[in-house]
Amino acid sequence: MSQTQRARPSDYEPLRGAVFESGVRPSRRVGAVFAVGVAAALVTVPLALGLGIWVGSLSSKTLVAAPSALLGVWVLPPLAVVAAEAWQGRRQESGRTRVGVPLAAALGVQLLVLMGAVLVGASAHVLGDAMLLTLVEAVLLPAVVSRTVWRAP
Repeated sequence: MSQTQRARPSDYEPLRGAVFESGVRPSRRVGAVFAVGVAAALVTVPLALGLGIWVGSLSSKTLVAAPSALLGVWVLPPLAVVAAEAWQGRRQESGRTRVGVPLAAALGVQLLVLMGAVLVGASAHVLGDAMLLTLVEAVLLPAVVSRTVWRAP
C-alpha cells in the first residue's frame, strides 16, 4: 500500500484475530494480570495500613515510629502487586515479564498517592479514608504495573 492510499478495514483483519503463542488474546492477558493486581492491592493495602498503625504505636518517639510505619505502608502494597502480576504474567507467557521497572514505577505511584493522602489529611484511623485509599491504590497500582510488566518481544 502506498503512502497516499487509505487503509481499508480488511487490512486490519489479521490484527483483530491476533493470538499470542500461549493462545491468549492480548486483551485477556492484560485483563487477567490487572485483575490479579487489583486483588493483591485490595488485600495488602488494608493490611499495610493496619501494620503501619501497629508499628507506629510501638514507640512513643515519633522519629523512631513514623519512618518504619511509613516504610511499611510505602513498600508492601507495590511489592505485593508487582509479585502477583509478574506471577500471573509468567503463568500466561513464561519469560515475558519483568520486575525491576514495574516495581520502580509502582513505588513512585505509591509515594505520590501517600503524599496526596497526607496533603488532604487522610488518616488510617478513619474507616472512610482507609477505604478510599484502598480503592485508589487498587486502581492505580495495578494499572501502572500491568502497563510496565511485559517485556518487548
